[in-house]
Amino acid sequence: MAVPSASRGPPQRRVHHDTLFFPDGDIVLSAPMDPVQEDDVLVHLQQLFRVHRFILKHNSPVFSDMLALPTPQEHDVNEMYEGVPVVVMQDSASDLASLLNVLYNSTALPFKRMDPNTPLLIRGILRLAVKYAIDPLRARLLEHLASDWPRTLMEWDRLQRDVESTWQYHILAPHGVVDDLYVDDRFPEPASAIRIAQDFGCPEILPAAYYRVACTPAANDWKRMRAGHSHGGPWLSSGELTVRWELLDHTDLMRVIAGRDFLSRMFCKIVEAIREPPPGMCYAIEGQCQSVRTQLKDEILLRYHSKFDALGAINACLEREYQFQDGLRRLCSECKDNQDNAMEPLKENIWDHWPSALDLPEMAQFRNSRVSKDRHVLIDLQQLFRVHRFILKQNSPVFSDMLALPTPQEHDVNEMYEGVPVVVMQDSASDLASLLNVLYNPCTALPFKRMDPNTPFLIRGILRLAVKYAIDPLRARLLEHLAFDWPRTLVEWDRLQRDIDSTLQNHILSPYGVVDDLYVDDRFPEPASAIRIAQDFGCPEILPAAYYRVACAPAANDWKRMREGSGHSRPGLSSGEMSVRWELLDHGDLMRVLSGRDYLSQKFCGIVDSIREPPLALCCDSEIRCEHVRRQLKGQILLRYDSKFDALGAINMCLQREYQFPDGLQRLCSVCSDDQDSAMEMLKETIWRQWPSALGL
Repeated sequence: MAVPSASRGPPQRRVHHDTLFFPDGDIVLSAPMDPVQEDDVLVHLQQLFRVHRFILKHNSPVFSDMLALPTPQEHDVNEMYEGVPVVVMQDSASDLASLLNVLYNSTALPFKRMDPNTPLLIRGILRLAVKYAIDPLRARLLEHLASDWPRTLMEWDRLQRDVESTWQYHILAPHGVVDDLYVDDRFPEPASAIRIAQDFGCPEILPAAYYRVACTPAANDWKRMRAGHSHGGPWLSSGELTVRWELLDHTDLMRVIAGRDFLSRMFCKIVEAIREPPPGMCYAIEGQCQSVRTQLKDEILLRYHSKFDALGAINACLEREYQFQDGLRRLCSECKDNQDNAMEPLKENIWDHWPSALDLPEMAQFRNSRVSKDRHVLIDLQQLFRVHRFILKQNSPVFSDMLALPTPQEHDVNEMYEGVPVVVMQDSASDLASLLNVLYNPCTALPFKRMDPNTPFLIRGILRLAVKYAIDPLRARLLEHLAFDWPRTLVEWDRLQRDIDSTLQNHILSPYGVVDDLYVDDRFPEPASAIRIAQDFGCPEILPAAYYRVACAPAANDWKRMREGSGHSRPGLSSGEMSVRWELLDHGDLMRVLSGRDYLSQKFCGIVDSIREPPLALCCDSEIRCEHVRRQLKGQILLRYDSKFDALGAINMCLQREYQFPDGLQRLCSVCSDDQDSAMEMLKETIWRQWPSALGL
């Protein structure tokens, strides 16, 4: 039933709720609905709920106090409707309807086991349950949400077996659809669950939910995979799981990056655990178990490494038989027991250390955290610059037009100071001072030093004003200087890396890694601030190299955090580690970093494949020695570069003529070396060429 409103202003209409308007109700709640367009007029709708005070007061102490007052605080009771008072609510009509439905009928809770949409369906009710202190309802909603997520390693394994069996069932159906559902529609979606857990206090589900996100490629976006495909596209049809990436904030994405750093390091330990038993333990035919271990390592890298699924990789290693391309294979019982004894503790170690790898707060700290804000007295200061019109007009067409008018647009000239007019500017005094310095001293005032990591900070204010006041030559000059620090070709990239390596060798011999009061990190450009300038002011040519630097940096290598303390208390900087100003990267930047890491992780499989035996047509000079070198080289690549995602660095190591291993210098024969180098050079050029598209630039 629609009832016109007598209030003045934009057209309004009141609408009775279909089921929550009880004739014997003793109070009316009025809540806003989405406006509708009628005859080119925007009509504002208010939905009316005629309900019972008892229900509200019985369930909510906030409603109880509010309705006990003559005029409830923060609400407006100034009219009657059909003989009962009206309370104008600020909550949306849909959220209020959901809450009232639950209060009148507990079976109305929008729950279905493992439903990926549950967090979205309960969010509005949860928000009102918290606002109106309906604690039992809040607890019940969070308990239902938490029941979908494993909290122990045993529960995680059970969920993964359920996912695997469901996938086996769906993959046989047309387009991977059973009962109008994909595999992805049958399991909880992690990003929306994380958002609920963070906003409403359900920390126990965070480790499992973050693990799901960390193991999902950045391209697997919930909306994108469901857009423009009549049958969900190849991804959903093949059983891929997705993430609502847009719901994750900066902190969430940084946790995902840190988690992937941790999981990538764990893969090195997994490969180490696929090991030979002590001498004399293996009773299989000579070379049989070694062949299985080699195939298993390759299979682990191919199937799990690019997804960062360390737990899945260990579960694959714990199987009794391995399905390879040439059929089922197995280790002898002695080798299998030896391997399993290494894998089981490693699996538990990963699960136990996963929350700390994400830097998750303790449960009590999470639930009880509060933000306190100090109050300060603000004093408004105005800095005065007495300058020459000529300088401003000569450099800026905007200033030229502005100062030619009697009253400059967007500025306020209504007073004089020492006989000259005052123009009140909206720009900060520090930015304006930097700009004027450059305009008066164009040769000496530019804040530039080659390879200075602080350059983007120093030029940001000047750049902003150069754009605002159309000082195009200055803008171009600033961006040109910034771009000069970043390589744009593969040759330039290799030159920069050699410069970093030689600088590191020089610093590592000095106390605390400091030379002339500088760490290695202080001698090279910092990528996050450069990305921010490039994105905001148009310098796209530096983005591939800058994003690569970020993609290869551990999330723990934060510029500010690494500079806390001094001397020996800065182990990261002292050892030559490079850092990133992670806080400057926005959601789009972090998603590019994740996409880039997905790509580089896939390329590591190509690198390992390229460390191969030469074709039979080429005769190796020493098969046993070269095979031993290749095996050691694969181990070194995984140990030194895999956890840093530095595919180009790994290839450069493979291209060396000699390799420094723990047992000394080793080299391949010339035949094997030439064959490997030709494969590596092609792969290196492919990575550099495809890198911008991998980032979506």
